[in-house]
Amino acid sequence: MGDLQYTEKAGLMNNIKQRPVFQQTEIDRLAPVLAATLAKADAGQRLRFISFNQGQTAIFSESRKTEGVVFIDSTGRLNFAFNYINAKRLPSETSAIYASYAEVDPTKK
Repeated sequence: MGDLQYTEKAGLMNNIKQRPVFQQTEIDRLAPVLAATLAKADAGQRLRFISFNQGQTAIFSESRKTEGVVFIDSTGRLNFAFNYINAKRLPSETSAIYASYAEVDPTKK
């Protein structure tokens, strides 16, 4: 999980930067749960997850979310598919389940 990267436009000039998908605190929290649950999953089952973190901006931090599914394919390879990666979490978002994506499988988009 620590090797996963994404590309985002950052700064006033919208420079493209590589960023880690997960912060170390998220990895420490998610990895054991995902590993234990995937060990019990049947072939073809997907595990939905959502993780919240604090991203640092120029002056302040902002609440962010990463959401998606993780599964092991028929070759035994671990796969992540994301609905959001470090998206800004709005103050009105008080629930960990977002109606617009909670039932959407990102691998079918």
